Formats: sequence, C-alpha cells, structure tokens
Amino acid sequence: MRILLVTDTHNELDVINDLIETEYIDCCIHCGDFGFYDEDSLNRLTHRELQLRIRHSHLPKDVRKQAYDLSHNEAKAILKEHNMLGGFIPFLTGEQRFAKPVYAVWGNHDDRQVVNKLLDGTYDVPNLHLIDEHNHYTLEEANLRVFGVGGNFYLEGDKLFAPEKTGAGGKIRASWLQYARLLEDENQRKRNKKDKTRTMFVSHVSPGKSECRILERLCLALGVNVSVSGHMDPPVCHAYSLFAICENDEAIGRSQPAFGELKRRWREERDNTQLDDLQKALVDRSIARLDVEDFPVPDRRRRPKKGSMESNYYATQFLNLADTPEGWAIMDIEGDEITLHMRSKWHL
Repeated sequence: MRILLVTDTHNELDVINDLIETEYIDCCIHCGDFGFYDEDSLNRLTHRELQLRIRHSHLPKDVRKQAYDLSHNEAKAILKEHNMLGGFIPFLTGEQRFAKPVYAVWGNHDDRQVVNKLLDGTYDVPNLHLIDEHNHYTLEEANLRVFGVGGNFYLEGDKLFAPEKTGAGGKIRASWLQYARLLEDENQRKRNKKDKTRTMFVSHVSPGKSECRILERLCLALGVNVSVSGHMDPPVCHAYSLFAICENDEAIGRSQPAFGELKRRWREERDNTQLDDLQKALVDRSIARLDVEDFPVPDRRRRPKKGSMESNYYATQFLNLADTPEGWAIMDIEGDEITLHMRSKWHL
C-alpha cells in the first residue's frame, strides 16, 4: 500500500489529487491546515487571520509584504479576488472529489464551524475522513491503524481543559481531554494481546517542539510506531527517534517542563472546570500514565520490557513534514516492510 503524507495545503487542494495521480497513491494522510473553509468563512475569520492567509500565500512577494498593513476590508477583498478560501468549496458542492481516500486532522488555521459540519454530517465530502479522538481508521491492506488529534496545543489560557476543541475566527485549539480520551482508548486496545496492528499518531503540531513535547511523551505511552505532524514549515521533511537525538535518561526530561505545567494547572483547576466526573477521571488517568521517572542508563545486561515507554524510546519514529507542495512523504507498506520516501523542494 502506498500512502501519501502531506500537511499545510492551506486550501490549495489540487496538489492532493495531482500527487495521488503522479505518485500512484492508494490513500492520503493530511496533518492539518487543510483549508476547511466554506462560503461564509470569509466573514468569520478575524482580521489577523485574514492577514496571515495573505502573508503565507503564494501571492507575489510585494503583496505578501504588505499583508500586516492591510485593513480588514482590504484583506477580505484580496482573499476574495484570488479565491484564497475557495479551494474546498467545489468538494463541498460535489463539483470535485478526492481521487483516493483522504484521512485528515484539522490544523490551527481552519474554520471550526466547517469542521463541526463535517463531523456531524451536515457537510458530506466523498473520500474525506476526519481523524479525531472519536474517529480512528484501520487501513487493512497496510495493517495500520491511524488515529490522532488536530488543532493547536499550548498550555496557556483558560481552555486547556475544555470539554472539546475550542476556537473561533479561523483558529482551532485542542483540549487535553481529547488526548486523554485517545490514551484511554488505546490503553484498552492494548489489552488485546493478539492485536498486531501497526499504529500511526497524526497531529498538526510537532511533538518535538518544547511546549508540545508532552505529546512526544504521549506517543511513547501510546506505543505508536510512527507520529506524523506538520505546522512548522521546515524547508525539508524531518524524521527522528528519541534514541537518535538524546540519551535514555534525557528522554523524559525533555518533556518534563511541559508535563509539570500540565500537572500544576490540573491540580489547581480540576474542581473549577466544565468537565463532568467521568471526564475528570479520564484526565486523572492520563496524567498518572504519563507521570514516569527518567529511563535508566543503558545496561547491556538488561532489556526494557517490550511495549513499555522505555522500549518505545528506541522504537517510535517521529516525522515532521514540510508544507505541501514544497514537501511531502510517501510510505510504501508491503507486508512487514515499510519504505519511507521524503520529498522536499529546498531553496538555499
């Protein structure tokens, strides 16, 4: 099975079908900033969000440079003139369709109202499948289960422990409860010792960034084979394992500042959140599962228990993709063999 990995198309969606055709792709996995906009999104986006869409577009350089000087109406006029929020609309109306199945999380720059309409069935786009804490997918031919959480993630502000994703004006933020639910579900799946399905965690934000390194720890607890993310717009696609970049006794310490802040916030805010008792218990268990000590210094006489967070320090691979069309990756999966191809248009 040949799987296309892309991110940050920002509403320029023709590239997905183009790559599906030219690279002989069987399905696509998208890491967010998809371009989930409809005809009303232009009126919902904040002034800042309109400016960002121009600043980070493929418009001429002189237009992009003046983005932050544009008034709200001027920015709207440019986006409307160049149809910069219109790429997804033909898929909503049925004029276009994805040539192969596309599995996607949303990014921090997507319209939450459009995402909600896709999730509740108000909008139906053939071959498009959204990934979140409630929607996982198994690619039988690849023996691969795909799950994850989209949107931004950060520890500041009063929505960290919201009952669900939050955001408005073209921005979406994940709640820790979403990750807690995902961890709970995967922990229950692990009890089935006969399940040998490979796993992929899909997020928009990169688990390698300092504030998001709690997601790095989450991936070790989930025991995923690979984590795929976007958001950072690196000039090339990156692949790493924690074993490749830090010592055993440093792996947990990388995420300790973020995890410590999460614990502090939860301890202080637990009784004042909007969560019910069952949701609070989910968060309690997620924090307990991630609250581990540093891994011991390697000892050739001792092997870590298979499936433990310590063994996943060696095994879990992290991919962070360049923005498409500047970069993408392809996973070829045939039996037990996986071949990874990373493509980048790097301008020095």
